[in-house]
Amino acid sequence: MRFLIDECISARLASYLQDAGHDAVHVLQEGLGGAPDSEIMAEAVRQQRVVISTDTDFGELLAQQSATTPSVLLFRRTRHDPRTLADTLLANLADAAQ
Repeated sequence: MRFLIDECISARLASYLQDAGHDAVHVLQEGLGGAPDSEIMAEAVRQQRVVISTDTDFGELLAQQSATTPSVLLFRRTRHDPRTLADTLLANLADAAQ
């Protein structure tokens, strides 16, 4: 899968996902540090990437626009260790992709 990781999550998550065979980039790699959520969403659409964030604003943007893309994966746990996030995502990716 193709992922765009929001700046509220460590860029190391992209490395872990790449190691697992996914195409993952962090917003800082894309020159989007500090960019508004709407700009990040537009870039995710352009690159056909799933946004990974802890920021619920992305879900709200999808709902407000009645958009079906991009997909958004939200992590709402208090622990945002990138290794833990990668393990959680990879263990549940098949269910999330449905």
